[in-house]
Amino acid sequence: MSDGYYLAFVAHVLWVSARLFLPALIFQMLFGVGIILFKIPFIIQKLLRIICLPSAGPPDSFNRFGTYKVYLEATAKAAAPTRNGNVDRAACHIRFQGDASNLVTSQVVCESALSLLHNRSELPPRSDDGFGTSAELVGKVLLKRLKENKVRKVEIETKVQKDGPKVNLNLLV
Repeated sequence: MSDGYYLAFVAHVLWVSARLFLPALIFQMLFGVGIILFKIPFIIQKLLRIICLPSAGPPDSFNRFGTYKVYLEATAKAAAPTRNGNVDRAACHIRFQGDASNLVTSQVVCESALSLLHNRSELPPRSDDGFGTSAELVGKVLLKRLKENKVRKVEIETKVQKDGPKVNLNLLV
């Protein structure tokens, strides 16, 4: 056999070894650097101050692309059941545009405050038992304000089913 054959064989072995060895070596080096950074608090604090500015939060471009969906289904004993065990059921599906941790929360808080400020005459004077939750006291006015909001779209879909079977999956979905 010629030297060219052995040279080609050795080159092939080295090529295969490098393809397997180099990614493993790079991974081990990056993993080691990560461990060192997380074990030395001073370095990680400096790095976090550079990457994540304090009190900055996610950028607005990130917040705009999020969506937040809430689905609620409530059942109660049917008022006039046609069969034993039937229930009345209501479902509500709310879809917000924006990141739930920032934009949706701030939107709901601001609209609640504006409901208290501008729609005071539409709010009930107090709850039936004297201890009202925010949903009970501001709920109808808040839903109206969220539906009519022109800044960020909020979709609210509701459905009520009276005197239906106890098991009924996916009323709105």
